[in-house]
Amino acid sequence: MRGLKYILLSPVGFMWYILTFFRNIFYDFGVFKSFSFESEIKTIGVGNLSFGGTGKTPHASYIIEFLIKNFHPDKNIAFLSRGYGRNTKGFLEVKNGLVTSDQFGDEPIMIKELNPESLVFVDQSRVRGVQNIVEQKKNVKAVVLDDVFQHRKLSTGLMILLTRSDKLYTKDFIAPLGTLREAKANARRADIIIVTGGFNSIPPIEKRLIKEQLNPGTHQHLFFSHIVYKSIKPLHAFNYKHSLNKKTSVFLFTGIAHTEHIFYHIKMKVNKLEHLKFKDHHAFSKKDVNKIYDLFNAFYGINKIILTTQKDVTRLKHLNFAKKLFELPFYVLPITIDFDASDKENFHQQILKYVRSN
Repeated sequence: MRGLKYILLSPVGFMWYILTFFRNIFYDFGVFKSFSFESEIKTIGVGNLSFGGTGKTPHASYIIEFLIKNFHPDKNIAFLSRGYGRNTKGFLEVKNGLVTSDQFGDEPIMIKELNPESLVFVDQSRVRGVQNIVEQKKNVKAVVLDDVFQHRKLSTGLMILLTRSDKLYTKDFIAPLGTLREAKANARRADIIIVTGGFNSIPPIEKRLIKEQLNPGTHQHLFFSHIVYKSIKPLHAFNYKHSLNKKTSVFLFTGIAHTEHIFYHIKMKVNKLEHLKFKDHHAFSKKDVNKIYDLFNAFYGINKIILTTQKDVTRLKHLNFAKKLFELPFYVLPITIDFDASDKENFHQQILKYVRSN
């Protein structure tokens, strides 16, 4: 069956390879025009070669938080996203207050909540978005952009490529045979490659093997990061004081890619765990909410709570029909990333070196 799938999908993958190959060639040789704003603003791109999640949003948030603390603390750092899943168009700013994922997408709202001092914008055209930031926000010194590795119309000053340690792009294939959006050789466009791990640091021996497999160029810097799960937080200021321990039972629901790490992180800590999984960027309906509510009430466990991620709750908070969920012991699991010990300072230095350059 696997051989049949390969035979059937190979022509599609070959055509996709040809299309992306010539698209990149046209950009490389100037047939298609790229725009740079280096003389006006520093641009840092975060992206990947594959479809699906590699942790772009938490890495972008980490960089924004670092720059606010170490480069320009006076609201001079911006974030620009296309706003995946929104039903609006054009250039919009995400401001503190009543905002919805329908207006901006879930990731920009999450970035704003995590970094309220930053300026957050959405625009399906990254070039137009950066141009508007330059023209309208004169005090912005740097802008971080997510999911822009394939957005070659914008030439970023610093490009960061993410790849999962358990699914390196060197072991993947062009879609639809694999998950790659373009050929793995195009990783050469990255200035920094970050191998994203689970919730533990990657062992030194494995790091050496990964470095050999990726074989970064002399112009590239390789770093290793891992997920950090913070303490769960109640969504509202109710008198809930639960924590993840053997006296707690958790009903988890998610609408994100790659939930394996979250699942095992929680499972190791709690008495009982049940997981309801939706697709990535899932738009929750009234039917979904009723299903979650009913399953939680039917869920048998001691000291039980309902738990989800920051991204998922941004798609729920504005829905009137979801309010009954928030009357339950409803918690959010904050997630961030960190770098392995020796990499952290070096990564910081590379970021500061770029934004401080002339």
